[in-house]
Amino acid sequence: MKAKNLLKNLIENKQNEPDNKQIKLILDLFNSKKLEEVKKEINKQISKFPNSSILNNILGAVLAEENQLVLAIEQYKKSIKLKPNYAEAYNNLGVSLEKLNKYEEAIIIYKRLLSINKTSSYAMLKIGHCYEKAEDSSNALAYYYKSVHYDASMDKAWYRLAKYFLKNKSYKKANDYIEKAIRINQEKPKYWKLYLKCASLISAKN
Repeated sequence: MKAKNLLKNLIENKQNEPDNKQIKLILDLFNSKKLEEVKKEINKQISKFPNSSILNNILGAVLAEENQLVLAIEQYKKSIKLKPNYAEAYNNLGVSLEKLNKYEEAIIIYKRLLSINKTSSYAMLKIGHCYEKAEDSSNALAYYYKSVHYDASMDKAWYRLAKYFLKNKSYKKANDYIEKAIRINQEKPKYWKLYLKCASLISAKN
């Protein structure tokens, strides 16, 4: 892209979004669960910045918090239309689709997220989980392995692998993977519960 066009795009993006101080105020309200105040502030700002991808994404997150997932999805899509490489909006959209059990659609969205960041172990984990929910165990397993390949500290992926092999009665492999998850994060009770279950089944088998 020529420097002149790049400068033009930077100026347009700045003109489309509220300043950082205003965004921080809205996010602080959101994190404090003051959803009605967030909506009022967004409506005030969106009249000035109708093409704000950030405001539309946050509004989607508010609607998702209120369990208005269909409306949330509309906002995320609008945000992405305004900013096609907006990774956070893609992630939020994928999560909402998952909650509606629309796993095939969620996979498409997470793969778009992966195209933005080709080494995102998080996106790979989410794709694997959606494939598992859609009962495509082969692809689920492949993406879980990809996730830990790119980030061996992704404890959630090791946990998913452990659950997968436990379900398929490969208790030793399940035990190995849940041990990896626990070494990374010892604060998750469900990891210990799975570890004890694996240990019990291995003991019973022997």
